[in-house]
Amino acid sequence: MTESAESLGLAPSDLLQLTRVFVLVEGAHDEIVLRSALGEDIRRAGGRVIPISGASHARSIADARILFDATSASIVFVVDNVLAGPTLRIWEQATTEYSEGHRKAAKATLARLSKIGSGRETLWLRELGERAVDSNVLHRIRPFGLSKRDILCYLPPSAFGLGGSDWDAFSSSYEEAKARGLTKENFKSWLTSKRGANFSRATVKTAAEMIGSPLPREFSELSMTIQTLGLMGPLDDLEDPGKTPGN
Repeated sequence: MTESAESLGLAPSDLLQLTRVFVLVEGAHDEIVLRSALGEDIRRAGGRVIPISGASHARSIADARILFDATSASIVFVVDNVLAGPTLRIWEQATTEYSEGHRKAAKATLARLSKIGSGRETLWLRELGERAVDSNVLHRIRPFGLSKRDILCYLPPSAFGLGGSDWDAFSSSYEEAKARGLTKENFKSWLTSKRGANFSRATVKTAAEMIGSPLPREFSELSMTIQTLGLMGPLDDLEDPGKTPGN
């Protein structure tokens, strides 16, 4: 999308204004897979996939402000299975509190997101949520949870040089190693060092291109969510809830 904008003589600020849906993902692997599987749908919806890994704390706050202040786009925040359950429960509670006009309570609930996991996803989501509460636009954010622990688990293990087992078996072996204190690595690092997996960008891209029809059910649901938001915009029934003093 950036290259297309540059060919038309558009500046980055113009690109922001043209984007109707930002799809925030954890890292490069998520970006590669979603671009390959849903690229046409995302482009048709006026969407843009943005990986947040590597963002500093200060930059993440600044970027959160830009997404709200410089655009009117919807934001779909994709989280994997390791974080999805508790993240979505906290988000639902904060949304209810916000819709009832209890802003301080909603922000206190959102603060609990920073205690989930060790990556940047929940920190980003917390900051987006808090900024959205302050700006009366919480309805613009839509967390989307995946059922698998990593987006690469929707692709065949053999594509990464892993043979003899499925993803569930590899995950069980990894959790056992962690429980026994045999590793402090994350799942993919452990697979790389202990099982010889290859998760280079080129390998991931080749594997992602193998995704055919029908798409995994959750990918289809994510695509529908992005296209609906791109066409209709965010639901605004939560916008500007009752402003009770001190709430």
